Amino acid sequence: MKVYHCIGYSEALPLILATKWSIMLGSSDIIEAQSNTITCVFPGAYTKVMNIMTKFLEIACFDPQSALLAAQAGADRIELCQNYTAGGLTPPAEWLKQLKNHLALPVKVMIRPRADDFVYSEVEFLAMRSELLQAKALGADGFVFGILNQAGRIDIESCKELLELAAPLPCTFHRAFDRLGSVSAALEGLEILIELGFSSILSSGLKASAMEGSEFLGVMVRQAAGRIEVIPGGGIRSGNIAALDAIVGAGFYHSAAWNLDAAAYETSGSFDAKEIIRLKLSFLEFSSLRNVY
Repeated sequence: MKVYHCIGYSEALPLILATKWSIMLGSSDIIEAQSNTITCVFPGAYTKVMNIMTKFLEIACFDPQSALLAAQAGADRIELCQNYTAGGLTPPAEWLKQLKNHLALPVKVMIRPRADDFVYSEVEFLAMRSELLQAKALGADGFVFGILNQAGRIDIESCKELLELAAPLPCTFHRAFDRLGSVSAALEGLEILIELGFSSILSSGLKASAMEGSEFLGVMVRQAAGRIEVIPGGGIRSGNIAALDAIVGAGFYHSAAWNLDAAAYETSGSFDAKEIIRLKLSFLEFSSLRNVY
């Protein structure tokens, strides 16, 4: 078997695809990957052409080693944070420094000083400012944060201040968005975030998981109409991402890519890099099986 260089994807991916195709169609002689097409030639003079859909995967990583493994497995972007059980908090600056010395992949940094709600005191907000500026100086490729006011709506002024400090780097408004509560408040919030200049929204569609909130996520994608990236996140795994995408139709998806419960993750530090490959495979669409006699 000859394996050719695959542009933009994990080097392991062509071999995995060859194995998958071998099971389905018989052993392949050649698998070739170029740009957005992979071609596999099988005994019997059949050629399988697979088109790679334009879908991207952001992986939430809770330590530097997981980020490096995620990059090797084919992640398109890293969200760096710590403390899975808290839903992600600001990571140590040293982690970002380590990664930027070894990783070319874009790394967005979570800016969140504590768990629980997203209404912050003045002291906490000052800490967020400081954390953002430090991460920016260390080479962060973007930021992930969200701030609500006492009324449970987007804190426009605080968000604007952080966006100005982050400029020109892109910022994601994270799942604080799902605390807006009602559909009407969320749709209004989406327009506010566009006006503020956020590049993306990370959301589970106001529900506990993206699958549960899939219908509203689809509504958000359609209303956004390319003005802001809607990134579904929350319980996304290889077993459900295809069904989710069929409903939502987003371009970017967010996953932690692990299969253990929160307590087990915290005690074992287990990270399933193979799950990233399975997620990436879910983005692949087979087409054009043709006879080439």
